Parts: sequence; C-alpha cells; structure tokens
Amino acid sequence: MKIIINFESKSSNIDLNLFETFLELKNKIIKNILNKENIYINLKFISNNPIRIFGKYVINPGIISSNYDNEKLSKFSFKNNLIFEAIIVKAPTKKINKYIFTKNKKKEDFKLNLDEFPPL
Repeated sequence: MKIIINFESKSSNIDLNLFETFLELKNKIIKNILNKENIYINLKFISNNPIRIFGKYVINPGIISSNYDNEKLSKFSFKNNLIFEAIIVKAPTKKINKYIFTKNKKKEDFKLNLDEFPPL
C-alpha cells in the first residue's frame, strides 16, 4: 500500500507497512523524504471526507493527533493513494518533569477514630 507525502511543493510516494506505528512511519518520512535530523513532524491528512471502516479508527481530514504515535497502522482505515502533508514541528529541547518525587517520605499509618462515626 502506498501513500503520497507532500512537503514544500514536492510530492513523494512511500510504502506503508501496516505493522509499523505512526511514529515509525514519521521517522521513515524524516529519514527518506525530508533528509533531516533531530526534528519531529506532524502528518496532515488531505481529503474532503473522513475515511471510515467498521472496527477501525476513523481518519479525519486535518492534522493527525500525536496521541496515535504508538498505535499500529493496522488499526486505522487506510486505503491506497492517501495524501498526507508533512509539517515540521520544533521538538522540545529538554524534558519537562511533571512530577517531583522525594525520597525518605514517611508513610503514616491509618488510624481509625470511632468517635468520628455516629452510633447505629
């Protein structure tokens, strides 16, 4: 199965392996078509209508969410000669830690106070 990738007014075909993830597909596009390193791309599906197949993810026109990067392509409703546009996105330079874990934090035992409950 082949898809068409547009980038900077150039069009290229790429073979689609349904056992790859979206991230592997994006890395293949970066390596083979864009010839760049250390970048991240988003794929924009170009069509007038969404593609729906029963039991598979719907592909809507527009930018495909990066939430699907780790999903296998076989879970999506792909057909031959779909047109995607590659959009370069600046990758973050450093990782942001959302959570700060502290060591040596004491765990307190749960103490049940029966005076807090009303009598039955």
